Amino acid sequence: MERFFLYVQRFNTVVIGLGLLFIVGLAVLGGMKETMGLFRSEQKTVEVPHSAGNEGQHGATYSLHPTEYSTSEGTVVFRLQSWGGSSGGGAYAEGRGTSTRNLLFLREGAGKSLWLFPDQTKVLARVEGYKSGSAKEDVLLIETEPDRGQQEKDAPRNSRDVYLVRMDGTGMQRILTGVEETLNRKTVQGQLQIVYQNADAVRMARYSLRDFRQQSDVEVVKIETLRK
Repeated sequence: MERFFLYVQRFNTVVIGLGLLFIVGLAVLGGMKETMGLFRSEQKTVEVPHSAGNEGQHGATYSLHPTEYSTSEGTVVFRLQSWGGSSGGGAYAEGRGTSTRNLLFLREGAGKSLWLFPDQTKVLARVEGYKSGSAKEDVLLIETEPDRGQQEKDAPRNSRDVYLVRMDGTGMQRILTGVEETLNRKTVQGQLQIVYQNADAVRMARYSLRDFRQQSDVEVVKIETLRK
């Protein structure tokens, strides 16, 4: 009888050991798959939408890099990075420059993924997430500027555009056109407040984060005397 109980004890030990090994194996396999998926998403090469006559982009290398932004419905936002290869001059000509040229909204499962812009003629100088309510960030602010390598040296300083778009890539709206720079951005009672410089004035505008409508746009101060 003692031998019988000894066999039972050994059998239970073996079963428990095999079970633990199986669980550890599943965990390791899952971790490997997740790591491989992350690696692929960070280094994924894609065919990007070019515009006709955009010769300055020839020779550039493009790659996707995941951002921290996503939706609860499964849309993940990727940055499209351009690496060197441009003939426009500066860092691009030497192959050392890099810039964000577009955003890809990758929709998991059903649904068509889409690009924010149809071509690569702009540089995305700023991408920030904002909340329209109590949930996590669900609106993106994007500031764009022309490719400096393609601009003449005497190009106008008022060349930045500002856009708002929902986190799933829909509803994009240009809210500011041809500004010199944005000086401050923050949310105030469900509205996005932007202080920006336009020509010889500093202005402050507010936009609804729900429907992107302009609520106000007032001049804060004139600065023309500073440039004499």
